Amino acid sequence: MVGNCDVEVIVGTYEELIVGYYVRKEENKYVMVQSFTNHSHCGSIRSLSSRNHYLASGSTDETIKLFDLKSRTEIGLVVQQEGTVNCLQFFDDSHLFSGSEDGTICVWKTNGWNCLKTLKDHKLGVTSFSVHPSGKLALSVSKDKTLKTWNLVKGRVAFTTNIKAVGELVRWSANGRNYAIVIGNKVDIYDVETAAVIHTIDFGRRVNVAVFVTDTIIAIGGEGGNVEFHASNKKAIYCVLQTKTIRIKDLHCIVSPDSEDEQWLILSSSDGFIKIWKFKPLNISKEEPEFLVEVGTGCRITCQTVVVKDKRKLKQSNGSEVEEKSEKGLKNPEKEAGEKVVDDEQESVSQKMLVKKRKPKKQKVINKKLTKN
Repeated sequence: MVGNCDVEVIVGTYEELIVGYYVRKEENKYVMVQSFTNHSHCGSIRSLSSRNHYLASGSTDETIKLFDLKSRTEIGLVVQQEGTVNCLQFFDDSHLFSGSEDGTICVWKTNGWNCLKTLKDHKLGVTSFSVHPSGKLALSVSKDKTLKTWNLVKGRVAFTTNIKAVGELVRWSANGRNYAIVIGNKVDIYDVETAAVIHTIDFGRRVNVAVFVTDTIIAIGGEGGNVEFHASNKKAIYCVLQTKTIRIKDLHCIVSPDSEDEQWLILSSSDGFIKIWKFKPLNISKEEPEFLVEVGTGCRITCQTVVVKDKRKLKQSNGSEVEEKSEKGLKNPEKEAGEKVVDDEQESVSQKMLVKKRKPKKQKVINKKLTKN
């Protein structure tokens, strides 16, 4: 059973605010209570990512703000890229990736928040970035109409694919065997072994977000306010959820605190609402998701992240599972020599990876309490 603050939904807004809401259960029903507001950016918020007790926000002001959600403080600000920070993604507890309008992708070490590596190959702004669950490779799409596959072991681009259109979003499935690319009204599903499109989903309107609910089910949202659940490996639509919103900006799926067989669908819309449904993935074609709770923020929402105390229960919109690895999996990526470009502790890897970096224009540490409401 979820506690009083085990689930927290955090949104970024056009009004330069970051706003958080606890999801609580009171008398057998869920309510959402505002947990904090922050107005430290001087531009609209374009990206959010969270991992463990860290929260990172990217903005049109070209900065990344860092927060400690455990102490509820703003712990710092880093600047390395020249342009809007369009996408952020934590990988494990030790690294953060940021994609910018200047065409670069930075790799940050959370211990000290140093920029370990700047990946450069896109000619125009990076619109989306996604790290493979293994941590060995990543994908990025850009306004230059290319898809780039990055070798994170060597710290350089491995393949460049001309997709002949601006990819607006790229996401891996949890098992890493497929990935999805959003282009306008369509979602192309690729097989990683062949790098070929195995299925195309035509949403009929602009797609703003897509998330793998399971390895074979993908949820899509965008203009019009509906969420559609499609098969990712064949032509089949399982459910159309009418959310009564105008435009869906972001969505996440987490395992329900009430049942391991259920998931929560948490979405944010441009008209300022955060809404939550629960559903059973195995029965999505037979049972429509059940509405749980909503809250109006009074702001124009641009992005969203979800913080869950039990990390094993979070499946982010980037398609990756946030969970403790089993004994068969990777327990501590920093102990796996040569596994990733971000493993600067290993001398042999760091010699390949580390390059002379441009000195940050500005880097300061702040210790400011978040505003509680």
